Amino acid sequence: MTEQYSEDPDAALIPRPAATPEVLRRAVSRITPSRVKEFDRQLVEASTEAQEQQQLGPLHVFCYRWVRFVEIERRPATARRLAELEHIVDTGHPDTDSAVKEISRILSDVDAALGR
Repeated sequence: MTEQYSEDPDAALIPRPAATPEVLRRAVSRITPSRVKEFDRQLVEASTEAQEQQQLGPLHVFCYRWVRFVEIERRPATARRLAELEHIVDTGHPDTDSAVKEISRILSDVDAALGR
């Protein structure tokens, strides 16, 4: 399979993955390999919690957290902008209020794209 070049600065690096641990792990390893250990650790934690509670809620939360992460990271321009905005908020920059509003808009757009 060959990847096609796109002039769109925010073209998706990979297709949107299904919200299952196996597929999400492949997506994370492809676009942010440095986060695979964190993914694996959180999957174990969510699985353990689900087993202890005898409910699937923790696994649903885990999958949504990571499908949302992948949705952002698969679009480099969006990921960069979100990181810039988070830095503005973290450092107490004078534009914090507008940064928070833009972060909220980005996350709402991501949620809408994911059908949430």
